[in-house]
Amino acid sequence: RIEETFFEEMKKSASRLRNKIIELKSKKLTVFGWGASHRTSALLSFSHLGKKHIECMLDNNPLLDKKYMYHFNIPIFLPTKKNIKNCDAIVIFAYPYEKEIRKQLLLGFNYKKKIISIKNLK
Repeated sequence: RIEETFFEEMKKSASRLRNKIIELKSKKLTVFGWGASHRTSALLSFSHLGKKHIECMLDNNPLLDKKYMYHFNIPIFLPTKKNIKNCDAIVIFAYPYEKEIRKQLLLGFNYKKKIISIKNLK
């Protein structure tokens, strides 16, 4: 059934995400996310991750700037060079826009630290 397949895939993705975030946090790294969507909320919920794991969420949608991710109290900010200056790792949750996000990080902000896609977590 489709629901079971979705649920199993979500559990696997959530487990891989949790393991990666825990690994980063064990190294005392500051972790931001990119993409404050309902899909991100679902994945965070399945992963049992929250504000102590992801310090803030970045999103290009100006309507979300200075808001909070519902249930997680993770602040959302527009991505700027200043906002990401002290960030050690950025997890891209908005994988359909990954190419554009990477370009914005690398070329627009000259970001040289860790960029992690949830699409490629193993």
